[in-house]
Amino acid sequence: MSNPKKFYSIDSEQNIIGTIMLAPEKLHEADLIKPSSMYDSRHGMVLEACLRLSNDNKPIDAIIIAEYFEERSQLEQIGGLDYLLDIARNTASTRNINSHILIVNNYAKERAILEAAHKITEAINQPDLSTDERIIETQKIIQVALGDDEEAAKSVGIKEVLRDYIQFLDWRYNNDEVLGVMTGLSDVDARLKGFNPGELSVIAGRPGSGKSTYATTIML
Repeated sequence: MSNPKKFYSIDSEQNIIGTIMLAPEKLHEADLIKPSSMYDSRHGMVLEACLRLSNDNKPIDAIIIAEYFEERSQLEQIGGLDYLLDIARNTASTRNINSHILIVNNYAKERAILEAAHKITEAINQPDLSTDERIIETQKIIQVALGDDEEAAKSVGIKEVLRDYIQFLDWRYNNDEVLGVMTGLSDVDARLKGFNPGELSVIAGRPGSGKSTYATTIML
């Protein structure tokens, strides 16, 4: 029986940390990786510390990193100074950091996919959700797994969109408040309450019906 696949590489994570300690100028290449992408939480903490030290224009090496964590009573959490020194000693080369970053990032994506698959299974099995709601929840989970948390947070169901828009239309019909840039044409302004950023208004009609004149009048 074959061994199950491991979705991490401790060696690559250590190489990234070791490279930064031995060649701090390589830290700018580590912008391609997030501390949360590290499988070993110790490595994520160390990378975060290096980024903070760099932002404060402070030097970076194993001793300075150890002092950083000692000041915060977290030195034992990252394995102590001995662990940092071992990583530095065992870093064979500082020239391949980009390759190791790619390896770590790919494993992080695979772990995110596995977690998403588990969450999708849970969402599908929720008895109180409709089919449409299960689909929407699945889409949100996939967006988060792909790193698009912001878009996932903004995702809403079509029923919510329609309900909110109908309420807005009803409010606009029953209120005279100006919402945007007025056209100067009373009948149009009464219906639209003005043009607003992000809206698309289409002027349609048969040839020769006055579309160009109408548009020109609005612009004037």
